[in-house]
Order: sequence, then structure tokens, then C-alpha cells
Amino acid sequence: MTYAKNTLFLRYRNNDAFKEQDMIRKIGFFSFCLILYACQYNSRDNPTIQAEADTVESEIHQDAREYFTAYSVEEAMADPEGVIELYLRNDKQLTQLPVDIGKMVNLRVLNVSGTKIRTIPNSISNCKYLSEIIANASRITTIPDSIGELGFLRKLNFGYNAIDSIPSSLGQLVGLEELNLGSNHISQLPDSFAGLKHLTFCDVSDNELEIFPDAILGLEKVGNLWMHGNAFDSIPKEIQLLKNLHHFLVDAHEIKNIKEIEALIPGVYIIDEYERNKN
Repeated sequence: MTYAKNTLFLRYRNNDAFKEQDMIRKIGFFSFCLILYACQYNSRDNPTIQAEADTVESEIHQDAREYFTAYSVEEAMADPEGVIELYLRNDKQLTQLPVDIGKMVNLRVLNVSGTKIRTIPNSISNCKYLSEIIANASRITTIPDSIGELGFLRKLNFGYNAIDSIPSSLGQLVGLEELNLGSNHISQLPDSFAGLKHLTFCDVSDNELEIFPDAILGLEKVGNLWMHGNAFDSIPKEIQLLKNLHHFLVDAHEIKNIKEIEALIPGVYIIDEYERNKN
């Protein structure tokens, strides 16, 4: 990578007031993805990754296409490789996504919130640069197993749907930072859920969890944890291992050992949603 691009990726990694869209406009989408790739895998210290990064960079100079945001499936499928953002929010006529969504190989943001879709095609795994999937308040019943192949995914919102199980592959999303699974029908979390080591926000509220999931205790970086509206009545003392936790939403009035938990995590703001809403 050139010195200029090294500088850019360092600025991005350090969040130096440098916004993603600015980078896309300045250096192009493929360059931006290359920077993310370098940030994630530290290509400077890995000759194999560096060689692959150099190959991608050489292809950048041969690609003069213009990328765009699409607001309908028809618009997107007319030039699938040119789409970086697909916004279908509140499209009440949308009942399914095309299997060919996998052709949108440069897609970065997918927003299908407020639609009537029931699932996302497995071919979504071909959209390897996806960083956000916003699919809340739809009619989704299943999450595709292939979602674990989206290594760049940072935000995932499946809140207010009809999901009753979570694929174990979700735990492969080690870079995921925000996850919303609130208001579904989830009764348990897979053990692999503990692999979400960079998750800072986790919402599993208003589900059907009868036992506090042990996998939650593996979320080392979680700061906001929303678990109210479930059926468990005790919390394991290992909750104190979540050293970055600062806001914990739970039905405290129904937790039998809440006094013990409050003593174990005195620096955590425990919010009883039932009491808060009652007032």
C-alpha cells in the first residue's frame, strides 16, 4: 500500500474525525474496503495478506465505475455491482429479496426495515463488504446460516420480528459491534454467541429466555446490555466478569438475587424497565 493510503487507514483505525463516506468519495469504494481489510488483519505484518492487498489495490486503478445508492430492487438489479447502499425502508410491497442479491458484491448497507420480507437469502454471503444490515420491524422468521461469512459486518438489527432461533454461525462475526435481537421469540442463544468479542451493544430484550444464557458472559466488551422482558429470575454472579458493562436493563423486580448482583457490580447502572415504564 502507498504511504498515502497507509496514512488514511491509520486515520480510520484511530477514528480521527474521518468519516467513511468522506473516504469513499476521496479514494473510491474499493480503496475504502482495502483500508478496512488492512485495519482488520494488519496486513503490514502479514506478507500473505499484504500480497492480496496489493493485488486488490492494482485492480482499483482499473475500475472507473461509479457507485450509487439504490432505493428499489429494480434499480439495484439494473446494475448490481454498482450498488453500495440499498434502502428499501418501509416498502410495504416488498415481501422478499431476490436470490440474486448476491450479485451486489460491493454492497455496504442493506436497509429493509418496515418491510414484509420473511428471510434474507443465503446468497447475502456474496456481499462480503456489508457492514450494516437493518431489518427491524419486518416479518423475518429466520436468519440465514451464511450470515457468519460477512466478516466486515459491524451493525446488525433484527429487532421486532418473529425470529425463534439464532444460527450458531452468528458467533463468527467477531467484528460485530452492535446487535439488536429485541422483541422476537428467541428462547436460547447458541454457545458460539460468546464469540462476539467486540460487541459493545447487545439487545435481547422481550424474548423468551427462561434461563440467563451463559454465552452472554463471554461478551467481553459489552457496555449496554438489554435483557428485560424475558422469563429468567436469576442472574449468575459471573456477570461481574463483564468489566466494560455500564448499563444493564433487566426486570430487576423479578430477579431473586438482584441484591447480590447489585453488590457485585456496584459501578453498573441497573435499570428496571418495568418500574421505569410504570412511572
